[in-house]
Amino acid sequence: MKFPRQFLLFGLVGSVGFVLDTAVLYLISESVGLYLGRLFSFATSVFVTWILNRNLTFADRRSDKPKHHELIIYFLLMALGGLVNYATYVILILNFTLAHQQPVWGVAAGGVTGMLLNLFSARHFLFKIHVLKS
Repeated sequence: MKFPRQFLLFGLVGSVGFVLDTAVLYLISESVGLYLGRLFSFATSVFVTWILNRNLTFADRRSDKPKHHELIIYFLLMALGGLVNYATYVILILNFTLAHQQPVWGVAAGGVTGMLLNLFSARHFLFKIHVLKS
């Protein structure tokens, strides 16, 4: 798959992850707070985006790992982008009233900052084996 198409699919899958991330955050933040809630919402979105990315975005690539190992590695790679994502979120929540009142803005800004790092790491460190089509 050519990189522009892969970039587009990764972005679309990321959009699904963003909606899920935000929905979970809004559902549980009253119970567990905005900060812990974001950790749960992020983990949920990583799981779903792994499934979608391995079957859509990287359909022509595979890792050489069993699925459960692949998920763990994917999660760790996405956590690197997630650290950038979460740091952006916290900075906005702490410094801007709008982001504190409407955390979707922090989630969105964090998602954008982590996306390119996540795409690069998934493409070059996990889904790096090209699948030959028969």
